[in-house]
Amino acid sequence: DGGQCLDDLAAFMHEADLSSLPGQQNITTHTVGFLIDLPVLEEAAERGGGEYHTATDTASLQTALANIVTSILDTQATFTAPSVSINAFNQTRNLNDIYVGLFRPSGTTHWPGNLKKFKLRASDARIVDANDQPIIDQQTGQFLDSVQDFWSATIDGPDVTAGGAANQIPVSRNVYTYLGNSDLTHASNRVSLATAALDDSVLNTGAPGDPTRDEVINFINGIDASDVDQDGDTSEPRYQIGDPLHSRPVVVTYGPDNDDALVFMGTNDGFLHAFNVADGSEAWSFVPPEFLSDQVELFIDNSTTTKIYGADGSIRVQTIADADGVIEPSDGEKVYLFFGMRRGGDAYYALDITNPDAPEVLWAKDSNDLPGIGQSWSSTTPTRIDIAGESQNMHKLVLVIGGGYDPSQDSASTSLDATGNSIYIVDTVSGDLLWHGTNAGGDQSFVTSGAGMNYSIPGDIRVIDLNGDGFADRMYAADMGGQVWRFDITNGNSAATLMTAGVIAQLGAAGQLLPTVAETRRFYYAPDVSLVVNEDYNFIHIGIGSGHRAHPNSIVNHDEFYAIRDYWTFTPKTQLQHTLFTPITPSDLVDVTTDLAASVPQGAAGWRMSLNDGGWRGEKVLAEARTFDNKVFVSTYRPGTAGISCEPALGTTRQYIVNLFNARPVTNLDGSAEDYNGDGVVDPDDLQLTDRYREYEGPPPPETVFFFPGPDGDTDGDGDIDADDEIFSLACMATNSCLDETPCQGLRCFPNGEVRFPVRTFWSQDNVE
Repeated sequence: DGGQCLDDLAAFMHEADLSSLPGQQNITTHTVGFLIDLPVLEEAAERGGGEYHTATDTASLQTALANIVTSILDTQATFTAPSVSINAFNQTRNLNDIYVGLFRPSGTTHWPGNLKKFKLRASDARIVDANDQPIIDQQTGQFLDSVQDFWSATIDGPDVTAGGAANQIPVSRNVYTYLGNSDLTHASNRVSLATAALDDSVLNTGAPGDPTRDEVINFINGIDASDVDQDGDTSEPRYQIGDPLHSRPVVVTYGPDNDDALVFMGTNDGFLHAFNVADGSEAWSFVPPEFLSDQVELFIDNSTTTKIYGADGSIRVQTIADADGVIEPSDGEKVYLFFGMRRGGDAYYALDITNPDAPEVLWAKDSNDLPGIGQSWSSTTPTRIDIAGESQNMHKLVLVIGGGYDPSQDSASTSLDATGNSIYIVDTVSGDLLWHGTNAGGDQSFVTSGAGMNYSIPGDIRVIDLNGDGFADRMYAADMGGQVWRFDITNGNSAATLMTAGVIAQLGAAGQLLPTVAETRRFYYAPDVSLVVNEDYNFIHIGIGSGHRAHPNSIVNHDEFYAIRDYWTFTPKTQLQHTLFTPITPSDLVDVTTDLAASVPQGAAGWRMSLNDGGWRGEKVLAEARTFDNKVFVSTYRPGTAGISCEPALGTTRQYIVNLFNARPVTNLDGSAEDYNGDGVVDPDDLQLTDRYREYEGPPPPETVFFFPGPDGDTDGDGDIDADDEIFSLACMATNSCLDETPCQGLRCFPNGEVRFPVRTFWSQDNVE
C-alpha cells in the first residue's frame, strides 16, 4: 500500500542474480523526488545501490538526471599522454618510469583526480605495476582490479582515489600563492591562517551559511574541514586532489640519482603540484591567486552540471644547463616552468624552479599584458629569437605562444573570433611582450586576399631552426577556421619587420562564402612538421587533422586528416610571395581515402584521408599527429552509438599508422593475415584499408608518444644494463627486449618489432662559449 515495498524490491533486484549469464546480472535503482521528498524513495535508492535526488524545478531536475547518468558512466579516465623522465647521463634514453594523470567525472563541483606511477616493461612494451603485472585490459583500456601503483602499499585497482600521489599528501603541506613577493616560500605567500592578506575578500568567504575563512584555508592545506568522508572528523588529513583533465605530468630531474626529481601536474581545483618521484609525496604546491576564490565552491561541492576549471593548461619546462645531467645553480644553470589555464582563464605563469625547494615567480601575464589573448590553451614554446631594438635577456631566450581559444567556437557554426587570433613572443625571463602578430594592430598585421588572422589559435606553435644556428627561423600554426599558417623569421630585424607570413592551406570554413556545418573543420592542435629530403623528395611535411574538440560526440562534421607539402624548404619567403601564394584546398590534395596505392609524386600538394570508414559517423582527430621513420601516427575518436548491449557506449578510438608519402598501411594492424591478392604469400601487398589502424573502445585518446626505454634488467634505472646492475648480458638482444622506440597511445603501448643500435655521430662547432 502506498509503494511501501519499493525499497524491498529495489534491494532484491540489486542483490539477486537476474539471469543465467556468467557473473551477477543485477539492477541498480536511482530515484528522484520531484516536488516531494519521500523517505521510501531515499531508502529505495540506498538499498538498490543507487542515488537519491530531489528536484524542485526544471533546472534541478536536469541536474539530478545528469548526475545519475554521470554515476552510471563513472570510471577512471585520462585524456593526456603518460609522461616519463629522461636518463640524466644518456639523453637518448627515457627512464622506464611512467607517470599517469587520472580523473573521474563527477556530478559535483570537485572531480576526483590522481597521479600514479608505473613502469614500461621493455620486453613486451606493456605498462606494468609494482608487481610487474599489466595495468590495463588491452582491449577495453580499463584498469584491472589487481593493479597496484608504485606509490601504493596495497592494491588500488581502477579506483581513481585509491593509491597514487593523492594518498601521499603530507599532513603538513607547503601550499603557496602569489601575493606580490616573487619568492613563493616567503611567509607572505604561504596559504596559512597567519597570512592576513588572505581575508574574506580574497577567499570569497564571509557570506551567511558559507564556510569560514579558517575552514577554507584549512581545506586548501589538505585538512578535511569539509568532512569529505562524512565521519564527523574535520581535523584529519584530506587525501584528495583535483582532476588533471588536460594537464599532462612533466618530470624534471635535478641530479644523477633518478629519485632526485619532481613531477609537476596541474589540476582543476586550482593547484600546480610538485610531487617527489620516489614516494609520490607532495613537495609543495602553488595556487595562483585567480583560483583562491573558487575554493569555497569546491569546499561546498554541490551538485552541478557546470565544470569548474583551474590550472588545466599544458606545462612546459625549459632547462638552461650543460649536458652532465645535474642542475648546478652555482654555474648559472636554470630550470624554468611555464603553464597556462586552458578554460580556467587567460593567464600564463612562469616559475623559476632551479632550486626544487625554493620556487620563485618569474612573471604572470594575462589579457592586460597580451592584447587580444583568449583562453590560455596554447603551450609556451621555448626557443631563441633575436629582435633588434628590444630589451632581451642575454641568451635571447623567448617563448612563442598561440593566441588561445575563443569560446564562440563552442558553437557548431563557424564564426570570426574577437580573441585568440594572434601569436605572441615574450621574453622568457622578464615576460615582456617582444612581438605580437594579428590581423590588425600589434607589431605586424597579416591580412591577405581571402586569408587573414581572423580565427583563434588554441594549439601550440610549431617552431623550427632549419639552419642549425640555434635561432628559430620558421614557424607553423593552425587556426579554428581550418587554416595552416607559415611564418618566416629574420633574426636581427626589428619587431616591425621580424616576420613574413601567409596562409598555405585553407581546409575548413575560412575562404568559403557560405560553408556548411560539415565543411566547418577546426584545428585545435599544432601541425606535425617533418623535413623530408631524400633522392626522390624535398619538402616539409605538415600533418594535421580536424575535429571539434568542444563537441567530441558530434557527428555533423566531415573531418579529415591532411598531409600538406611545403616545397619552400630552406628559403624564406618575402611578404609579397606569401601574399601571392594561393592557399591549398582539399580539392588540391590527392584523395587517398580508399586508395592503397595512390601516386603522390614530388610537386604534388599532398594527400588527404577522409575519416568516413563505414560512413560519416563523427570520427575526428582530437590530438596532434606524430611522424616517425616515414610513418604518420594519428589518433582519432568516433562517438559511441547505442546498440543491443546495455553497456554505456564510450566511443571508438583508433591509432592510424600510415606511410608518410601516400597513407598506405605499413603493417598488419587489424590482426588478419590473409593472402588477399592470391599470390600464395602473406606479405605487405596483402594489406587492406583496415590495416591502417588499430581500434578500441574508449574515450577520446591523446596523441601517440614515443618512449625510448632502457632494457629489462636495468635495476638501477640509468637506461643501460651495465656493471652497476651486477648484470652484464646480451640476452635482451636475443629476446628482442632491447627494442628502441615504443609508440604509446594513452596507456596502450606497442612494440614495433625492430631492434635499432646507436649510430655514433660527430660534429664540430666554432665560436661557442
